[in-house]
Amino acid sequence: DDLGIASVEAINTTELYYFETSLVEEKIREITEKVFIDPLIQKYSLDKDIYTDYNYCIEVKFNADVTDNVGMVAEEAIKDFTGKKEGNIRTAKRFYLHGALTKEETERIASELLANDVIEKYSIKEGKK
Repeated sequence: DDLGIASVEAINTTELYYFETSLVEEKIREITEKVFIDPLIQKYSLDKDIYTDYNYCIEVKFNADVTDNVGMVAEEAIKDFTGKKEGNIRTAKRFYLHGALTKEETERIASELLANDVIEKYSIKEGKK
């Protein structure tokens, strides 16, 4: 409503953790299940979108030269769990938009509402609806 775009019917969000590590998938899965998620209320995927039925997806992440505090805390949590630093983590968020949106409206939502262009960048992916 703030942007005068009434065609958004619903939004789903996900938090992303990009691991830069040499750990094998089994270890990453164990860390994810023991450190990052509450299996009673959260779902996760290591390499696929949890939501696949959307009109547009906007991913927002920090620019490379910006400190990612959540990523740093995640690195520390992994270090506490494994006993050593296991790599670097950068975080992002995805916003899955539902509704009869145009590409231009989605661009406005990303640039004027979701991302701060001073410290963040975004990408837009068209969905399968």
